[in-house]
Amino acid sequence: MGDFETVQLGELGPRALASVYGATGLDAIAIPARSTLAEAERMLIAEHLARAKTKTEAARTLGIGLRTLYTKIQGLRIPDAEPKAASARG
Repeated sequence: MGDFETVQLGELGPRALASVYGATGLDAIAIPARSTLAEAERMLIAEHLARAKTKTEAARTLGIGLRTLYTKIQGLRIPDAEPKAASARG
């Protein structure tokens, strides 16, 4: 057997990490390492809402129920939680 070195995740660059986790530039959501869990959740939900056509779609992509999404929007005080596509409607 050959000699192997262990590489820690912290030693990998963003592109290598993206390939490990299957994220592309379009899929990645940057969350600062010093963020609290609530801040990270707020950023993640806000980004899903911005990308989704409806709140139902945002909830589905987050893996939560629609009622849970509404509760989180209210509890985390996410401003302007209207998806982009819905705000374009008259």
